[in-house]
Amino acid sequence: MRATSWVVLAMLIGSLGGCGDDGATTQDSAPVVDLGPQADAGPDTASPDGAPAPDTQPTDTSPATDATPDAAQLDAGQPDAVQPDAVQPDAAQPDAGQPDAGQPDAAQPDAAQPDAAPPDATAIGCTPNPCQHGGSCTPTAGGYTCTCAAGWKGPTCMTPSYCDVVYRVSGSFHTTNAPLIGQFTKAVGTNASLPPFSPARTTPFTPTAFANGFMRLRFPNLGGAPAPGMVALVEYYMPMEFSVTTLGTTVNTDVDHSAGMLQLSGTPPVIGDPPTLSRGCAAVASGTLTGTTLAWGSCSAVPDGTTSWTFTKAQSSDPGCLHRMSSFGNVSCTSGLCGMVGGLGNQRETWDQMLSSFQFSGSNLATATFTMAEVQTPNTTNVRTYVAITATSVVKVECDTAGPLTCDEQ
Repeated sequence: MRATSWVVLAMLIGSLGGCGDDGATTQDSAPVVDLGPQADAGPDTASPDGAPAPDTQPTDTSPATDATPDAAQLDAGQPDAVQPDAVQPDAAQPDAGQPDAGQPDAAQPDAAQPDAAPPDATAIGCTPNPCQHGGSCTPTAGGYTCTCAAGWKGPTCMTPSYCDVVYRVSGSFHTTNAPLIGQFTKAVGTNASLPPFSPARTTPFTPTAFANGFMRLRFPNLGGAPAPGMVALVEYYMPMEFSVTTLGTTVNTDVDHSAGMLQLSGTPPVIGDPPTLSRGCAAVASGTLTGTTLAWGSCSAVPDGTTSWTFTKAQSSDPGCLHRMSSFGNVSCTSGLCGMVGGLGNQRETWDQMLSSFQFSGSNLATATFTMAEVQTPNTTNVRTYVAITATSVVKVECDTAGPLTCDEQ
């Protein structure tokens, strides 16, 4: 009688254990059978043969609590058959769990390939390129080095770098429509006298200090030598000293032309009286040298080719103009029909001068010379006047590799 009761009780328990939420007995019967071998992993909840199993089965009568244990039992019930790697990651994937021991070559490329790391590290220093203004970057063990383009220097090519070439200059002064004289051309560039200004004032360009005309051009520095590219005119000096005689009338011109060399004041700027030297050693005109031709930038102070192109018209802030070209001195008439000669007396004017292209004799800028075709200059009279650069010779080359550039030639 008691044995029969235990049998009936066991059958009742077996039927309760096979019913899940959805009534499918095939899914629940498998975990009951498989949980036997897993008794060591979870004896209290997973073993159907242990004593706790009959006590926990009645919880199936509560739908709210049945979903959680059944889902957990389903996932934990078949770990080896369904997802063996998820249950035992260390056993299934020992190499992933212990990369140093399992795959030393793949997990530690730096240790296995020490020579591959430095190129990668140094290459980062050139990406993006830290070298500015067209400089090229080269990786090094310490990071990188920059090879700068012409006209730049510094660790990242951020500092302008120049070479100045100083020239002795001679030129010509050409007039048309001059009273009594008509047309003439005179060579200029030699300071043979002391240009006067009335009352007794003279320019600071004395013959002993400034015997000849000269010009300073500033080129891009490339390895300690002047190179093509953006070029600046820094200083210009040309003595305009000559005499012309016709019909018994002698006209003497004692005037100095200069730019970037005198102290100026006011708007428009005028030369002081007496004038004083003020050499800022900075650009007073800019252009671009391509091949052997130096073409200046735009200049709206363009002579109109007439006799009425005055100093007032010749004012511009354009970079291609020779800024604040100055004349200081005196034009006098010593005999003859001086009453018919215009433009006599003191000369103290400033203007912006349009320039013609400079034509160089070669590509070696440390030795090449240049010429400039004549350009018109302002005139207070009906006379048209022109200046040209007819010959040059290199005096010296200075680059800022050794130190700052200074303007000290005379």
